[in-house]
Parts: sequence; structure tokens; C-alpha cells
Amino acid sequence: MFDSVFTRKGLSLERLRSFCEVAQAGSIAQAVEDTHRKQPSYSRDIAELERYFESPLFARTLGRTRSGKRMAGLTAQGRALFAATNDIFRRLDECREFNEIPSHIDIGGGETVMQWIVGAHLPALTAALKTTLDLTNYANQHDALLALQDGRLDYAIVEESAVAAASFPAQARTLATLTFTLYIHSDWLRSTSPQARARLLSRVPWIALRDMRQPAAAAVADMKNAGIAVHLAATLSTFRQTETALRGRKLAAFLPTIADRDMRAMGFQKIEHPALQHVTVPLSLLYNEDRQPQRPFLPAVAETLVRIMAPLDAAARNEA
Repeated sequence: MFDSVFTRKGLSLERLRSFCEVAQAGSIAQAVEDTHRKQPSYSRDIAELERYFESPLFARTLGRTRSGKRMAGLTAQGRALFAATNDIFRRLDECREFNEIPSHIDIGGGETVMQWIVGAHLPALTAALKTTLDLTNYANQHDALLALQDGRLDYAIVEESAVAAASFPAQARTLATLTFTLYIHSDWLRSTSPQARARLLSRVPWIALRDMRQPAAAAVADMKNAGIAVHLAATLSTFRQTETALRGRKLAAFLPTIADRDMRAMGFQKIEHPALQHVTVPLSLLYNEDRQPQRPFLPAVAETLVRIMAPLDAAARNEA
């Protein structure tokens, strides 16, 4: 079994560990400083692995080193080995700590999801699952799917349309549907008659969260089709950045309606317009079926996550 892996000498877990430490540090010198291991052992392990794979794992450029060259990042094969090795080490760690009940659960998604869905239900999730939840924000859905594929996440929450892009056997559970609207500061609305709202919408630049750039772009297109030219000025990484940008009250924010409590606390109100009534995003909770042998709790915990997080009614949350 796997004869091609073992027919040549040079491969070991210790050498793979050395390779990962150097790859993460960016150089042997930095790895020595980080781990306090000796430089010759790193150089020897990297050289043995490159002989084993018959290919350079690190790119080199001219530099002031003993060999006259310095590392300049991973090669394509080095990147592939780094991803595979991290997956191997993680899976070995899971097997060593195998348990039907997880000691921790890793959940990831965009800022919108983590801020108002997972974050809003975190106390209830922690109480129900009786375990530690590690939460990670991702700038885009592609990165979340990659993290799910290589084992950095147990679950990812993504748009339903992104499920088909998974390159692994993804098990999906329907979570909820986000409804989006536009928030404008109350001062603007008080000083503008309902008849002048169209002009107001075209005057005030929009901002949105980066992970929901596509729904925001769709809303801008819908407004233009309705004869109102609007401008999406920026997409921001976090809601905290959005709060800072809105302090001047000169911007409108395109956000899910579950942000209503936070927006009203800042003095912003929803603005009604027919073109904004149809922007919705169905969400799915995903896990990687390939990881179920090591993480047997995945299906059962997925059901619990959906049961607790699925109610997204803003009014219900605001009363809580």
C-alpha cells in the first residue's frame, strides 16, 4: 500500500515539520528565531525533502547567505506539499484525540454571517453544544470553502449558490435567507419629502460589507433599472469599519435586515423602495463529508446549528 511513498528514503514526520516551520516563517533564519532549533537541522531536512521529491520546494534568489542564495517563497510543489502536510498533521491530531464529542468546533463565514448570525446566537450555541466554538471571518466564500476542504473548518456558512463550487463532497443544510435593505440616517429622511426620495437615493453614496458585494451590486443594478442612478462607493471588511464610515452621516449602508437593531442605535432607518424589496440571499451550512470518519459528530451538530441559528427574524432578535 502506497509503495511509491516508501520505496525512497528521506521522508519523515520530523522533516515535514521542519519544512512547515520554515514555510510559515518565510526563511530558515526566522524559523530558528521562532523555534530556537539549530539552523543546520533545518537546512539538512529541507535538502533531504527536496532530494526525495526531486524538485525544489522553495524558490531562491541571490542573497547574503552562506550558499549565496536566500529563500523567496514556496514553489508550486512546495505550496502543494505545505497544504497536504498541514492536512496530514491535523488529521493525525484528530485521530490521537478521537472522540464522539468534540472538544472544539471551527465555524467560518463572511463578516455578515459571523456578525449577525453566529455571533448573535453564540451563547445559545455554546450552551447547547457544551463545547468551545472557534469562529473565523473570511473575506470571500472561496477562502471559506478552501478552509473546509483542507480541514481548517468543521463548518462553513456560504451563499446557497456557492455550494456547487465545492471541490469536495459537501453536505449542505439550508440555514436561512437574508433579506437586504438600504439604511439612511434619520436626518436625511426628516429633511426629505417622500416625493424626493428618488433624488436622495441618487445623491447619497452607498457602502456595503465586502462578503456581500454581489447582492449590493444586484441592488445597484435594480435601482438603475428603476431609473435611479446610485453609486456603490466602497465595500468594507468589517462592520466596525462600516460604523466608522457612517459617523459622518453622509453615506447609506446596504445591509441585511438582521442588522436593524445596530443601525437604529446609530440613528439610521430603512428606506423603502420597490426596487429594494427583492434582494435576498439564501444561506447554507456546509461540512466536508470526507472528514466525517475523524469528526463523527458533524451531521448531528449540523442539525443543532441549523435549529438554533435559522430563526433570523429581526424583531424577535431585537426583543431578546
